[in-house]
Amino acid sequence: MNSSKLRFSHFVGPLLCGLLIGCGSDTPEDPLKSASGFCGEWGRHACVEAIVSDCEAASVEACQEAQRDFCLDRVSEALYTGLDAAECLAFIHEVYRDERLDPDERDTLVNLAKPCNKLLSGSGDKGDECRQDKDCATIDGLACVKRPGETRGQCHKPRKVEGGGRCGDADSVCQGDFYCNGTHCVATKPEDEVCTKAVPCDEETYCVYEDDADEGMCVQKKDVGDACVHDDECDSELCDRNANEDEGLCVRSLKLNHRLDMCKSFR
Repeated sequence: MNSSKLRFSHFVGPLLCGLLIGCGSDTPEDPLKSASGFCGEWGRHACVEAIVSDCEAASVEACQEAQRDFCLDRVSEALYTGLDAAECLAFIHEVYRDERLDPDERDTLVNLAKPCNKLLSGSGDKGDECRQDKDCATIDGLACVKRPGETRGQCHKPRKVEGGGRCGDADSVCQGDFYCNGTHCVATKPEDEVCTKAVPCDEETYCVYEDDADEGMCVQKKDVGDACVHDDECDSELCDRNANEDEGLCVRSLKLNHRLDMCKSFR
């Protein structure tokens, strides 16, 4: 993330002033107490004039309503905690100002990654089955820990394990370019090595499967400007491909425009 977008932390103070304590108002209101209030603020901060134009929204008001609904599809009232809500909104306030998104920024907006990852907390206790972090009691520091290739995991406080370390326990998370083979954190596979859903490629390659094969081969990731279909093919982790196109291009960042699927959430 570039330095200009790290400035969002400087907006937290003013945002808290305006949203939470009313800055001298006799009847301060706190819209961040509820998911609906938070999502209303999400729409207000996301729908800057440039984005309304880029995504061809009918109006600022229409954009704000659409973004509120986009937010509510991800932030349920039942799971909403309000933790770090102001920090999340400050991020939203900044991230759309340059009309481009890098992979981390898009992940935050779509999947509520950091700094919005504490907004939701489920009921899953330690050891309970989960699919996503929000299935677990994130308010207690739990996350959904999954093995490579698995769609389900268990709620645990993640325990970091370095390469070569034992990872047999369900709370183990291998660090860096390592994965758990069931007992130890071992190196991910380099170019021209066999890969599977459970045996991932390293950060410089991606797994290519032939037809419906269970095994594939690690292939060098593509450079910016190369043709792509999926994000994982690109070294930049971004494939700019419109919904009606068979191929796109690997890019450093996504320039928002009305043809992108993501822009539908602004209309």
